[in-house]
Amino acid sequence: MDIVLKIIDLSIRYGDRNILSRISLSLEKGKLAYLTGRTGAGKSSLLRAIYGDLRPTEGEIWVGDQRVDTMKPKELPFLRRRLGIVFQDFQLLPYRTVFENVALALEVTGWRDKRKIRERVMDSLVRVGLSARKDAYPHELSGGEQQRTCIARALVGAPIVLLADEPTGNLDPEVGGQILALFHQIARWGTAVLLATHNPQHIQDMPAPTYLCQDGQLKQLHPSTLA
Repeated sequence: MDIVLKIIDLSIRYGDRNILSRISLSLEKGKLAYLTGRTGAGKSSLLRAIYGDLRPTEGEIWVGDQRVDTMKPKELPFLRRRLGIVFQDFQLLPYRTVFENVALALEVTGWRDKRKIRERVMDSLVRVGLSARKDAYPHELSGGEQQRTCIARALVGAPIVLLADEPTGNLDPEVGGQILALFHQIARWGTAVLLATHNPQHIQDMPAPTYLCQDGQLKQLHPSTLA
C-alpha cells in the first residue's frame, strides 16, 4: 500500500471554536476520495492545512515523506512541487494565455529550461483536452475550459496528491460531470485526488470513498447512506 497523504489526530481551532477535532485520514496513490459536508463544516480548512496555508492546532500532516504541519513558510514551495490545487474560482491570470497560465506553475517553483517547460505544459494540456486552446486568454474560454486550464496547471508539476475544493461549484451540471470524470481519470493515471464537494449527485454518479465533515469529526460514509 503506497500511502501518499496521511493525516494523524489533526485538530483545527479558530479562537474558541473547534473546526476539526483529532481527525485522521489516509489516501493511497492512484485513489480518489470525496470530502463532503455542509458549508462551514471544515472541508476547506482541512484542504488549506494540507497545502500549508493554515497551521493546525495539533496533529500531523504528511504528503509523501514531507511533514507539512511543521514546515516554515520558505519551505512551502518545495511542498507545492508535489501537491496540486484546484479551486472553485479559477484564479487564472487574465492577461496570460492558457499556455502561460500553466507554465507559470513551473516557473515559480524554479524551472528555467524553456524546452522542458513547453513539453510539460503541452503534455498537461493534452491530458485535459485543451491543447488546441493553448493560445487563448481566460476571457475567451468557457467555464469548463477555464477549470480544465486550472487542472492542467495543478497537474503540470506531476504532483503525487491533487486537492480540489468544490471544483464544479461554478459550472452547470453537464460540464460539472465532465470535470468530475476528468478527476477520476487523473486518479487512474496515478495521482491521488482528494475532492471536496457538497453535491451528493456527484458522489452517486461516480462513487468513491467518501468522508463526511460534521460536528468537528470526519467519518467515512457507507455507500448505502449515499443513495
